[in-house]
Amino acid sequence: MNNVTDAAREIPELLRIYVINLDRVADRWQTISSALDSVPWPVERISAFDCKGDVSAILGQRNQKIVDPPYGVGWNPLRLRMFSLVEEATFCSHLHALAVFLESGIAYGIIMEDDAAIESDFTNCVSSIINCELEFDVVKLESSRDSGARLAVVQEELENCRIVRSFRPASGAAAYLVSRKGARRLLDNAGQLRVPVDDYIWNTGLNGCLIYHAAPFPVTQSGAVSTMTAHRSHLRHRKKRDPVSFAIQGLRRGWLRLQLIHAALFRPTFNPLSIRKVPW
Repeated sequence: MNNVTDAAREIPELLRIYVINLDRVADRWQTISSALDSVPWPVERISAFDCKGDVSAILGQRNQKIVDPPYGVGWNPLRLRMFSLVEEATFCSHLHALAVFLESGIAYGIIMEDDAAIESDFTNCVSSIINCELEFDVVKLESSRDSGARLAVVQEELENCRIVRSFRPASGAAAYLVSRKGARRLLDNAGQLRVPVDDYIWNTGLNGCLIYHAAPFPVTQSGAVSTMTAHRSHLRHRKKRDPVSFAIQGLRRGWLRLQLIHAALFRPTFNPLSIRKVPW
């Protein structure tokens, strides 16, 4: 990273980066650790849960079980499809990273997946967020897609980015900044939710967190082939299609959408002049 500000260098002891990486894809760890080599904060590798390994170790994290052998853990209530073992392994890997962060005693953590691609202004953007002293649980740093701009409530105009509350969050969980309070809430509210971890992270109606987004994102996904595809694609056609299930799904998603809009408008304050389209 070039042109690192003095402010960024003043806070190394407040922040640590936790990179989730499967033991069997060591090349990804080499790539991401090299990309993070010049940031001013410590980087720690988190060994990911692997669905090719001890299945009972994965299921035991949240007392889940296989209901549709060999890899179906249960129904995803938001998409009416089977939630797969590899999705559960990924969810548990994020929870483990959050727990390691809390045990460290450090004020802030960045949870990062090993397919993250670091943009040139990553360090200055993160340090600006921390130094602005904004109270937050989670600040999402990454998007898996680029739609040009999205409507959002601008909370803070920083030198390197905007901090916004989104009406339409992007998917992806490749990188997010979390406070200790936010990590605690994410761990406490996960329960046995059978949704992908990225749906959980950005959905305040599921996790109860005060969530912001950095715009434009200082992290993107690298485009590397997902290690999840081969283990979940065959379950995507397993869906509930009866009218009752559709009705329940619609009510759940509608309620979560209302909570998202309310959080964007009124947490913590609302100024109608702060609504605008921001780079995404």
